[in-house]
Amino acid sequence: MSSEDSEADIGELAATINPLAETRAHWSLFLPAILVAALYGCAWLILDWNDLAGGALARLVFLVLVAAPPLLWGHAFLRFYSIGVALTETHVLVARGWPHHEARQIDLGEIESATVRVSPLARMLGSGSLHLRMWDGTEIDAYDLKRPDRLAALIRERIRTPAA
Repeated sequence: MSSEDSEADIGELAATINPLAETRAHWSLFLPAILVAALYGCAWLILDWNDLAGGALARLVFLVLVAAPPLLWGHAFLRFYSIGVALTETHVLVARGWPHHEARQIDLGEIESATVRVSPLARMLGSGSLHLRMWDGTEIDAYDLKRPDRLAALIRERIRTPAA
């Protein structure tokens, strides 16, 4: 397979080539951090209003409230700025995001199919995953993308009508 792995960010790669289309991470990566902060914050406030803020449960809730959201925010931030897919005349560049630091350059001739996988919540939010299946049977998924259906349609069009 002639796919190349590199340590370069998808933005750096896309800037050097003038892509036909590209997509980046969707803001929904931050939802877990927002939900944990909101739910545990509300739980702690309820315990405080009921004069239970000094108990063991309140301490546990407060510990989760202080520790979990910053970790989730950090994880989401790292993934948000490192996920992306770009389509060029002859290749697809895929950066799956943190902790996978490699960006893959895949020749369009190696791609058998490009499909989109979307959960019901992701469909409502406008995000999803791009699934690329190669002729040799390998599969590559790029998760948490903004509007992956548009890019998948362009990839399918390019692999059916190869560049001259």
